[in-house]
Amino acid sequence: MKPKALFVMLILWLSFTTIQARSTEDVPDKGTYAKFLLVGCYMKPDEEGVRMYRFDGQTADVDYPCGLRGISNPAFLTSDSTGNRIYAIGDDEGKSSTANALLFDKESGLLSLLNSQSTDGELPIYITLSPKEYFVLTANYKGGSITVFSQDKKGKLQRDTKIIRFAGNGPNKKKAGTIASALRDLYT
Repeated sequence: MKPKALFVMLILWLSFTTIQARSTEDVPDKGTYAKFLLVGCYMKPDEEGVRMYRFDGQTADVDYPCGLRGISNPAFLTSDSTGNRIYAIGDDEGKSSTANALLFDKESGLLSLLNSQSTDGELPIYITLSPKEYFVLTANYKGGSITVFSQDKKGKLQRDTKIIRFAGNGPNKKKAGTIASALRDLYT
């Protein structure tokens, strides 16, 4: 495995997204799964780049119920407040950059791809939801832009995107132009 992939997996593991499967007041019995861990990996689209694990908070046992193929390098993920909708960036080395909407069924533990939309910006590196979860936003590293997607009631990303492009140069002269690498609380 490439050092870059290992580094990214380690960072994602350390800052993994957890989805509550039970009340936080309940203390899980031995063998009772308490959480799901969502992991994004640098993988080709024919490999399971999005992986869902069950994690037992009492025993630290881990079970791998499913993964999802079909997205290039879905290394950054986020979920809505219910944990039912997952959003992933997708990048195929500048050939195809996408925002992807997934559905997670907590009962079966299965993931499915709802749809994908082009970010119209290269190398999406971060994806998030607006505070009221009406919009999905990506930070696109190359070209320094943010893409804003609306979504329908089922969580599918719509084509009526808005692109916010930044101008100027950063402090590093080797990197011409702006670089977008994160989004936080864009809408308040």
